[in-house]
Amino acid sequence: MDLRRRAARAFGVAAGLGAAILCVSLAGQMGGTGGAAPSTGDVDGSGEMNITDAIYLLNYLFKGGPPPVDCPGGTSTPLCKFRFFNDIVCNNLPVVVTMTACETTFGQSTTDAWTTCIDAKAGKTCLVRVSANTQDCGAFCFESSIPLVDGHIYNFVISVDDLGLFVIWFDQQGDCATAPPTGGDPVTGEMAPCPGAAGVGAGGSCSWTSAGSWGR
Repeated sequence: MDLRRRAARAFGVAAGLGAAILCVSLAGQMGGTGGAAPSTGDVDGSGEMNITDAIYLLNYLFKGGPPPVDCPGGTSTPLCKFRFFNDIVCNNLPVVVTMTACETTFGQSTTDAWTTCIDAKAGKTCLVRVSANTQDCGAFCFESSIPLVDGHIYNFVISVDDLGLFVIWFDQQGDCATAPPTGGDPVTGEMAPCPGAAGVGAGGSCSWTSAGSWGR
């Protein structure tokens, strides 16, 4: 009897996971109620696919629990996006600048193009930090806490003008297909130096300059 119960339980879990994957597939085809479905069977919206997804789905199917996230009739996970533009050089050489947004870190060398978008869960306040450290021009660190709104894209630019190094950001409604801002667009905010960090260019003997790809 114990063996039968174990087999039945295993079958139920397998069926739940299979249904979770099917649920996501259906959501992608039918559109759901909140946009694109996740690429995994994360039906409980935890950010991971594991045994709790099967339990969550079985509870919905047989006990009247809440509907799966992103399934038809369910609710979607609110998302926003980030992208970044690095316009600074040191001694006329490219500089890799690191951006950390909601604990997701990525870097970009000096370029004339925006990074690809990264996703973040909306509905919370996110700490965004931009930093670099070079031998010739020293280090810098800027940060801002930004409230994230579903369906928005947050654009960050680091550049240099007559007043020195700056990091500005633009809040747009849209997605990665939305045209990035230009130097003539209104700025949403400007980042402040990180608390406790050394001054911009500390430890360096040269100055940051603009690559000329951005202007304001």
